[in-house]
Amino acid sequence: RAVHREPKELWTENEEGAPISVVTCSDERQESELIVEAVRQLRIAGRSLDEMAVFYRVHAQSRVIEDELRRTNVPYRIVGGMRFYDRAEVKDLLAYLRLLTNPEDDVSLLRVVNVPARGIGKKSVETLLDNASKAGTGVWRALELAARGRGGPSKRFKHFVDLMGVLRGRLESGDPLAAVAYAVYEDTGYKQALKDQDTPEADARMQNIEELLGAIQLAHEENPELTLTDFLEAVTLDTAGDDEEQPEEKLTLMTVHAAKGLEFP
Repeated sequence: RAVHREPKELWTENEEGAPISVVTCSDERQESELIVEAVRQLRIAGRSLDEMAVFYRVHAQSRVIEDELRRTNVPYRIVGGMRFYDRAEVKDLLAYLRLLTNPEDDVSLLRVVNVPARGIGKKSVETLLDNASKAGTGVWRALELAARGRGGPSKRFKHFVDLMGVLRGRLESGDPLAAVAYAVYEDTGYKQALKDQDTPEADARMQNIEELLGAIQLAHEENPELTLTDFLEAVTLDTAGDDEEQPEEKLTLMTVHAAKGLEFP
C-alpha cells in the first residue's frame, strides 16, 4: 500500500448518461433474446451497430448469443476470439458426429482420424487415400480394409473403426443425442487429452465443447423427435453465410477482459 500517496480528485466532463439496468433472465436463451431485442430497439432509435457491444465473461458464452444474432440476421464481429462454430474443438466434435451419421463423409473422417493423436500419422493417411483412390472407394472403406491387416498401423486402424462402430451403435439404438455426443467427447479420448494439457487454453476449449453439448441437450429437449442429422443440418444452415461478404456495420462481441480501456456510446 502506498503510504505517501498524493490525494487526487477524479472527474469527467461527460454527461451522466442513462442509469444501468439489471434484468434477471430465466435462462441463457431468454437472455440472448433480450440482448438482440435491445439491439433492435437501439437501431430503431438511430444507433449504429458499430456503437454497440455485448460483453461476456468467457468466449464459451458467445454461442447462444451468436445463434440468436444469426437467426435474426444481425451482423457481428468477435474481438479477441473466433466465432463459436469456427473454433477447432467445436469443429472436431461436429466432425465426429457427422461421421456417425455418414461414414462416407471423407472430410470429417480425415479431420478426426488422428484427433486426438492415436498414432495414425500423415504417412498412414496418405496410404489410406491412395488405397481408396485405387479401389474407387471412400476413405472409410479403405480404413476398414486396412484394419484387417497385421502390424501396428492395422491395429490402430482397427481400434478407430471399432470405436466408431460402438458409438454408431449407441446412436442407432436410440440413446439420447446428448448422451451420444458426450460419449464421443469422452470415449474418443478428446476430453482426457484436453485435461492432460492442463492449460488455460485447454480449459477454454473444454468449456466450448461443454457449451456445444448443452446446445445439443437443449435442442433435443425442445424437440424430442430431433435426430442428430437434423441438428447437424441446422448448424450447417446457421453458419452457411458466415463466409459471405458482410456489411461494414457490425455488433461487437467480446469478453469483459478484452473490453478494458475501450469505450462505447
